[in-house]
Amino acid sequence: MKPLERILAAAKASPRHIVLPEGEDPRIAEAALRSVREDVAQITLVGRRGIVEQRLAEAGAAGEVIRIEDPETSALTARLAAAYHALRKDKGVDGATAYEA
Repeated sequence: MKPLERILAAAKASPRHIVLPEGEDPRIAEAALRSVREDVAQITLVGRRGIVEQRLAEAGAAGEVIRIEDPETSALTARLAAAYHALRKDKGVDGATAYEA
């Protein structure tokens, strides 16, 4: 068995949840669909919902379950920004910068 085949077999045996922050990139949308279709992982794409949905449609999505988190509307944004700020405040990152990131 080739190394990549071993990696894929291991991933399929124990699927994980992967969050991909570049959800608006067509290559990422294609990779997300492939991962879901091949039962390699559960995927969450981060990006503007309308654009991510468009990229998935362009990649041929047909009912696959791929979660989309839009930073502008997500309930997670404030909590993640606070955690990022706590980790990076000693490096000069203030609350507003953390929220924007």
